[in-house]
Amino acid sequence: MKIFNLSLTIALCGFLENVSAIYVYACKNYMFTMTAVDEAIASVPHSHMHGKFAKDSRGGLGRKIKIPLHFSDEDKMGVYVILETYTNNIMDVMVHPDGEPHRGKFCRIKKIEDEEDDD
Repeated sequence: MKIFNLSLTIALCGFLENVSAIYVYACKNYMFTMTAVDEAIASVPHSHMHGKFAKDSRGGLGRKIKIPLHFSDEDKMGVYVILETYTNNIMDVMVHPDGEPHRGKFCRIKKIEDEEDDD
């Protein structure tokens, strides 16, 4: 019984650690939250969801879709996602400098800890 309680406590601590962390896509000097990427994908009309096939950073094949995320008004980078073919799950996020379609850089998933105020 003590082993079960200990394993449950360890699992709960791991869960709480993941809840308090924020995950972002780090692209160059910019970061997008996963929520922002999900909302941008949801705003793409269904008729535009049939993108070209492309490989993700691990070599998996998916559909490449341009999404309406922008770094700033001056920056002309295009932001794309690679989605799984049937489930539409995000495989990768990538950026293209100056909208150049063949020179993309994959974004990294980065964990940012929630900083609590020590007032």
